[in-house]
Amino acid sequence: SKCKAGEDRKWSYIDFPSLISPYKSQYEEKIEFIFSRAKLKEFLNKEKEINKDDKILLDTPELKLWTHQGSIFDPGISVIKGKYILRGDANPKDILSLLNEERGSWDTSIISQKQVKKVSEEITIMQSVVTPVLKGKKPRDLAEKWIRFCETDVHYAYCSSIPDYICPVEEKYERCTTIFAGSILLREGENFAYYSFSQVDLNINKAQTVVLLTHAPKSIRQFYTKWKEELNTKTKQTTDNHS
Repeated sequence: SKCKAGEDRKWSYIDFPSLISPYKSQYEEKIEFIFSRAKLKEFLNKEKEINKDDKILLDTPELKLWTHQGSIFDPGISVIKGKYILRGDANPKDILSLLNEERGSWDTSIISQKQVKKVSEEITIMQSVVTPVLKGKKPRDLAEKWIRFCETDVHYAYCSSIPDYICPVEEKYERCTTIFAGSILLREGENFAYYSFSQVDLNINKAQTVVLLTHAPKSIRQFYTKWKEELNTKTKQTTDNHS
């Protein structure tokens, strides 16, 4: 789970406001959210805690799902959170690449995904199209900045929408807003634990949100199963190549 050479350095591209300021969302602008490694670490570590008011959706030894009402960015939309246990002999680089660069090859919910711009080695602008969240809806278009860094062998990621004009949406798709999403990958005991959190404005009403949350455990469990299968294959290939 070691950070790659150079990732654990004291300074960071994230600490240069001029790099991120063109890509700040309306939510980040409104609360004057400050981007830095330290601030993102603090924010993400706080998000991974389970609070007494959170609603548990699924609680198993390998997969936990829960929701939290609102965030510092938006008090009204639920934040969906998860904790996924993954095999400890896997390469963390493989775990993360399957979720990011390689996800379109196995996750059938991804219609298309492209890198729009690489701002720095830690900051990337991405545009993705994913399947409709409910029947009768258009496929969802997401234009986001991805910020990823590693510190003391813990892998952090933060994601949020960018201004629409940077990546205009096609009429056949519906632009949804990632208010924020994030993840932490770290070792816990003999395994890896992957924590994820997302607050997304899907342009749906409260009744539709209830339906979505009701079906979330089943769909996320299916996603988790497929992700583990892909990771098992990748880990076996790596082991065979080194044997």
